[in-house]
Amino acid sequence: YFDLDNACQSEVKARSRGAMGKKRRRQPDAAVFADDGEDVAEEGAAGEGEDGKAGKAAARRAVPRNWQLVKRIKEDHGQVLFGLAVNLYDERWKNLVATTGANRATVYELLPDGNIDVRQVYVDEESSESFFCCAWTLAPWCKARRPMLAIAGQLGIIRVLDLEKHRVSRTLMGHGNAINELRFHPYKPALLLSASKDESIRLWNVTSCVCVALFTGDAAHRGEVLSIDFHLDGLRFVSGGMDNAIKVWSLDQCAAAIQKADVLSEALTDIELDDQLPPIGAQAMGKFRSAIVQTPIYTTCRVHRNYVDCVRWYGDLLLTKSTHNKVVVWKPAPSTPGKTASKTQGLDSALLLGEYRYTQSNIWFLRFGIDPRHNFMVVGNMGGQLLVYDLAGVPSGREVCKLHHSQCTSIVRQTAVSHDSKTILAVTEDGSLWRWDAVLPKDK
Repeated sequence: YFDLDNACQSEVKARSRGAMGKKRRRQPDAAVFADDGEDVAEEGAAGEGEDGKAGKAAARRAVPRNWQLVKRIKEDHGQVLFGLAVNLYDERWKNLVATTGANRATVYELLPDGNIDVRQVYVDEESSESFFCCAWTLAPWCKARRPMLAIAGQLGIIRVLDLEKHRVSRTLMGHGNAINELRFHPYKPALLLSASKDESIRLWNVTSCVCVALFTGDAAHRGEVLSIDFHLDGLRFVSGGMDNAIKVWSLDQCAAAIQKADVLSEALTDIELDDQLPPIGAQAMGKFRSAIVQTPIYTTCRVHRNYVDCVRWYGDLLLTKSTHNKVVVWKPAPSTPGKTASKTQGLDSALLLGEYRYTQSNIWFLRFGIDPRHNFMVVGNMGGQLLVYDLAGVPSGREVCKLHHSQCTSIVRQTAVSHDSKTILAVTEDGSLWRWDAVLPKDK
């Protein structure tokens, strides 16, 4: 685990420039690639004329319709980049971005001039490791609240990296197979969810390194768990998997275990650790009894008929994706016990509100991103295109704009949006990180 010095940063930048293969010309506020495949942002015909409804006008203005490709960095390992995460957890480090691919995690900084600087690289000692996901948090056990990055993948081991101390601060083991996604609690930085190929979901307390709860059993997923997401209220989360099922779980079912883990964590607060937990932390790991949660509060298989590889909360609504070239917006609508329900209603009923359709996306493990203000969504496809959808109002089924470049032809594995909603990021199959910046009226 090391920092890149200036020489290494220059080498990485030189490789990224060489990967483009063509010269670029600099403009005062942005870099535009001056070749015959110039970056393009096409506006979609969403079925709205110039005299559209006044109520939607403000929402449309909140979604930039013109974007410009300003930077591409190709990592030298030459393997797929699966994970991408913007640090939305800590205002101090809001410009940090992390990617994961092969046995490596890389931390970048988004600069105001459109550039991307390499800050740190972690290379795992196991060459067989392949990291699939990453998630940001801050260290709840120290007063400085240092930035932390959790990564996991093929070997089923979660490593929590301390980016200021330049070390692996925590190692969490328990899953029996690969880990597909990590998500931290929205306001409790010590609580971490992990979704695994072993058909289970685990809730961890990263301060005391204990597994607080396991979400597994007869009523849980019967296939690989691919995606998870916390609700902003912090009381529930949603999961999707290879069994075509979408499940909503409540943390109330393991509240006692969460409280017990918090008590153990208090003994570790403000202790500056070097490489390992103090004895009290090691003892807690051996004595703690994890809660077993077997029954979700809601389950449905009615929304998708194939793998559910990305699930995200949108307020109290859900945005979910499978391999059918669409993202569905819907709301869990189980029938109320004791009331008369139609033949089509039941405990697994879902109220479908609309669909966002696109093409070239009939494979799994393609994840979409939502901007922090929940104004728009970005979806990538197998052709290297990014499609931007307005989330305000009733879905029209057409994108606001389509972002593409002649040299971006690899599969887009994941997208993300910056803290100010003015930058779209994407990682692709060829090991590249792409940056698109919004072209605002004052920049024209």
